[in-house]
Amino acid sequence: MPAAARRSPLPPPARTSPLRRRRSPASIPFTLAFYPEYTLHPARAANRANLTLGSLLYEGLFSVDASFQAQPLLCSGYTVSEDGLTWTFTLREGITFSDGTPLTGTVAAQALRDAMAPDSHYAQRLGGVRSVAAGEGTVTVTLSTPNGALPVLLDIPIALGDGDRPLGTGPYVLTEEATGETVLTARSGWWQGRSLPFQTIHLASV
Repeated sequence: MPAAARRSPLPPPARTSPLRRRRSPASIPFTLAFYPEYTLHPARAANRANLTLGSLLYEGLFSVDASFQAQPLLCSGYTVSEDGLTWTFTLREGITFSDGTPLTGTVAAQALRDAMAPDSHYAQRLGGVRSVAAGEGTVTVTLSTPNGALPVLLDIPIALGDGDRPLGTGPYVLTEEATGETVLTARSGWWQGRSLPFQTIHLASV
């Protein structure tokens, strides 16, 4: 009987392929929700997403810090009458809206009057305001009763005009790209001049 045929050696185990190079995740641009069917006007906007966008478009006479203290923003200072009823706020010089329109006492006063309107969600906050008057670079607020906390109440965003997408003095401006996408674009002439985390913020229409 012929000698047993030699068994051919087993094939070497298949080499494990080297680790595949991990693909870097697709870059997803920073995006915020936007409800285009609802107004962006800061005095009338009731949609939470659009109110969030408003904080990037508009600024108030004051901002409120973490300690709930009023810090002058669009105004540089103020004076108060002896009876505590008349407050005169001096606007900062050189501030413009995103189209180049200067911030004036007339514009600021009208924005506060809009905030006092019955359909404004600031109406109750400003219930103690009797009148708002414009001056040369100033806004004068007259109260029905003294209120030493008035500056804290005046972080109300100042907008130019009463349309659904009014202009603001803030760091971003609402623009529409050639693709039809609506985005927030960083302003090159923003008066604060601080660096911004994004030059473009994409908006997802909801």
